[in-house]
Amino acid sequence: MKSARALKTALTRVGAVRLSGTAVRLVDEAWAGPGDLLSGEGAYRHGGRYNPPGRFRVVYLTENAAVGLAEIAYPLSAGGRFAVPGPSGS
Repeated sequence: MKSARALKTALTRVGAVRLSGTAVRLVDEAWAGPGDLLSGEGAYRHGGRYNPPGRFRVVYLTENAAVGLAEIAYPLSAGGRFAVPGPSGS
């Protein structure tokens, strides 16, 4: 894994990108509360595809439900891990 400094430098080079339109978020019911839905807390605590646990918050979105469902199905078909524990550890 790259150092935090290298990551920050790379992200600075990319710059901000403004997007518009509709985005979809598929979440487990455990994370569907108004305070959790867009907090990124689950990705912060448990890590995600593009972030290690405990480093920063990420909210994963997709362009439509079909893409989101495909993102879920692929790791399951490949024997990968999809679900992370809910806020109560369930």
